Amino acid sequence: MNIQELETIKRLNLPIKFFILNNKGYGSIQATQKNYFDGFLVGSNEKSGMTLPNITRVAQAFGLKIATIDSQQDITKRIREILQAEGPLVCEVMISPNQTTAPEFLR
Repeated sequence: MNIQELETIKRLNLPIKFFILNNKGYGSIQATQKNYFDGFLVGSNEKSGMTLPNITRVAQAFGLKIATIDSQQDITKRIREILQAEGPLVCEVMISPNQTTAPEFLR
């Protein structure tokens, strides 16, 4: 996704729903660094010098509706509500920074 797509879906009022998984870093890069570099993290999370933009503020800047899922409580209901919402919407899904992501270390 690039930022210009947000303007296009807003202008055309396309009923596209974006679900952004936020683990407060780059999960697959962290997994690689943990598995192959003894856990030495560089540029993959806030502690190692990386920052991410606030996705809800970016979406709001384009006039898009936003939603956040920050727990598993009623998740099925929340996803249905988001998918049934009129027009475009950006949903930030908060997940644990420790969630295993690819590439997974194989021994």
